[in-house]
Amino acid sequence: MHEIEFSILNLRRSEGLERIIPAILAILALNLFSLNFGYMSPYFGHYIGLLSLLSILVFYLSSSMRMIWGKTAALGVFLIFIAFALVLLFSRIEVWLSSVSLFICGLDLILRSKGIIVKELPAIALGSLIYTTLYIYIYYNSFLWSCVQIISISFSRFIGLVGGVPLALGPSVGGLFVLLSFISFSASFLIFSEKKNADVKTFLSLAGSLIISLALYTFLFTTPWMGGESAVHAPYIVFLFFSLIFSFFISKFHLVPVDQGDPLPGPQAWQLIFIIFFSFLLMTTFSYSSHGNSGKVVFFEKDCEMNFDIPQFPKDNEYLRPDRGFSIGAFELYLKTIGYDVIKFNETNIMTLKEVLKDADALVLLNLNKPMNSTDLQSIWDFIERGGSLLVFGEHTSMFVDDNDFQLGKDYLNDILAPTGIRVNSDTAEYPSGCWKYAVSSMPHACTCDIGFEITTSSVGASLGISGDAKPVLLGRYGFSDNPNQSEPGHLGDREYEKGEKLGDILLGASEEYGRGKILVIGDTSYILNPEVTTKYKLLANLIAWLLSEKSEPLALLSSLSFLLPLILVLYILGFNRPKGIATSSIAYASLVIAVSLMVSGSINDSLMDNSYGIEMMDIGWIDHTHLNRFDLGGYTAGSIDGLTTNLIRNGYMPLLFNDEKDFSSIIKGKSFFIIGPSKRYTWDEVRMLKDFVGGGGLLVISAGYDSKEPLDILLSEFGMNILRIPLGSPPWIVETHGQASGVISQENLDKYRHKPKFLDAYPLEASGNYASITSLTHDGIIYNLVISKSFGRGEVILIGDSRFLLNENLEYLTIGPGETKTDYQLQWLGNIELLREIISQFKGGKK
Repeated sequence: MHEIEFSILNLRRSEGLERIIPAILAILALNLFSLNFGYMSPYFGHYIGLLSLLSILVFYLSSSMRMIWGKTAALGVFLIFIAFALVLLFSRIEVWLSSVSLFICGLDLILRSKGIIVKELPAIALGSLIYTTLYIYIYYNSFLWSCVQIISISFSRFIGLVGGVPLALGPSVGGLFVLLSFISFSASFLIFSEKKNADVKTFLSLAGSLIISLALYTFLFTTPWMGGESAVHAPYIVFLFFSLIFSFFISKFHLVPVDQGDPLPGPQAWQLIFIIFFSFLLMTTFSYSSHGNSGKVVFFEKDCEMNFDIPQFPKDNEYLRPDRGFSIGAFELYLKTIGYDVIKFNETNIMTLKEVLKDADALVLLNLNKPMNSTDLQSIWDFIERGGSLLVFGEHTSMFVDDNDFQLGKDYLNDILAPTGIRVNSDTAEYPSGCWKYAVSSMPHACTCDIGFEITTSSVGASLGISGDAKPVLLGRYGFSDNPNQSEPGHLGDREYEKGEKLGDILLGASEEYGRGKILVIGDTSYILNPEVTTKYKLLANLIAWLLSEKSEPLALLSSLSFLLPLILVLYILGFNRPKGIATSSIAYASLVIAVSLMVSGSINDSLMDNSYGIEMMDIGWIDHTHLNRFDLGGYTAGSIDGLTTNLIRNGYMPLLFNDEKDFSSIIKGKSFFIIGPSKRYTWDEVRMLKDFVGGGGLLVISAGYDSKEPLDILLSEFGMNILRIPLGSPPWIVETHGQASGVISQENLDKYRHKPKFLDAYPLEASGNYASITSLTHDGIIYNLVISKSFGRGEVILIGDSRFLLNENLEYLTIGPGETKTDYQLQWLGNIELLREIISQFKGGKK
């Protein structure tokens, strides 16, 4: 045996603090990992949750702590290592949660190796495990999820009735999930107590006080102080309330020592491990499989208010007008690009809808401006019932419904959804904090298994209502339902939260099976608007892949039954007559098995819903976003790339945001790759892949000033290019650029420069070997190259000495913001649009 010396800050603590602080920190980590603290970045919550676990470690490991290095200590260190690996390497909330109980068990084993028995740690570990299990149950079972929603709304309505103010709070804003975490820990402390009358009374008093505290917190929503903006940032308040109450009662439990248990599970334990593993594996594995991108997708363009065009250059002698972006043609283009057969059904089609759907796989339908006739309705229902699929996109406040029909509560899309349990509400699913960025979460579903947290849009739509077998897909956890106003254009309300409007956990997407087919409804059309497809394409590909997937009935049945097995185990393990039957090792095994089952199910789900593009090279224009590139994804702003995506479509490319940092080699599936102002260095491996990409016929366009040179050093060196440290400003130095809200350019300057390139933050370029200067500037007799090109293999490298050249402010805006007035030259600079067109048209097709 070897002794290991720890030198960590020695904390002086009382017996009460030893019980309270670690428990509160563990509950804090669980709520941060669960995103229960309101509108905040999930990555920030993830980071602070990790710090909470580290704080527990620091709290217990005192200076000059001697640990006997044996099986117990080794197992403890192993569990802590696994816990941190789960938190750092995965981006699934369920996996993060499973790490907490693993971490606590590992810490308990390390302390036991020194002969220290901390009675609170097994209770903390079990409380974490209970909460994790409940979280998985609620989010993977739509019935339980709906029950939690009903409980929260009913509770808040009751409190609102008492306060004389109407309330309708979802569980995220209303604090019900935070309450669940404290109740889980309260139950675990009772389980590991002596279970005397005093312990039972303590538990009941604690649970009752927590519920009363939740009622007081809910009552705050009846006050003017708690508006929509305040409410989505307020859940931490209820956590503080609960923490004070929990701290008061927790020391009153008479805990009993818990056995360490066997380091390795025995035969009976292996049986339980087997049941737990397969229960959670089946519970979290989706029973659908999709391989490849093939199938016929019909777009219902008849009686639709949307535009289905894609941006195009005008014909000769016609004027290029700024693009509004209010079209979904890019969605059709994207599906064609990745291999789907797209059929348009509109007024020019001589076939009936029934005939068009005869050999189709999916129908896409949105924003009808008149009711659908009964014949087409029946054709759609028959199509779905025999195995077809329907994808529906709605819009806020039934804005395209006739005023008379709107008064009657009609939405034409709901006529189509009549046989299902999904309805499009006549409201606005609104964000109270300026954008959806941290307000939207994806529910566990085959459509959302690999999209992470980046699922927001820059606009608003309608919320959905579900009943029966319908399942949630997208959830606005920290949004609200804004009531419509028929007197306003589009029936749009005031877009401000008012008491009585549902606040929190509004449904933005839902699915249901009907007959042998599937139905998927998204309440917001902006997901498929031309500028949004570039960033939302993974989600859109998942939607179509699921609609065209095959369902495994045996797996679906096993998945349904799997929810019952853990309940049986809970009754067995948590029996009041078996308090000593729960050992630390048992909790550790259960936590580890759940974590492993989640990882395995995640891999299975990714493989079953495989919608990868294969190896065929397509007309994709990648826009790199893996190197902290300096552009805005919010859209419609000076620093965003809507103008670039619009121009790529005009030039025959399907622009897609490249986010696959783990598989950089997938760039070969496109034909062009755009790098804009990187802040993170390109590695040797990435440079090698980019060289292979260009050598194989790809077009690499780099837009970077000297401030982005260092991250590009290796790449530029390999291509024999360089950016000089000579700031040239914004040639041709036109003060009144279209990036400004005011200012009028002289007609003389406009005529002189309108069709010439314009820069915002230019730096000169140089290159070795054979290269061509595309744009240059002569000053004091010195020629400065601003855009150069260089052939490499079968491809071409274009270097633009300006990190802002391809941004909206220098290329093209799609729309005008509220209160802004811009002339055409401020919305788009033709010289840059024409230069980009020249570059792409000259080299497009080089990759065969």
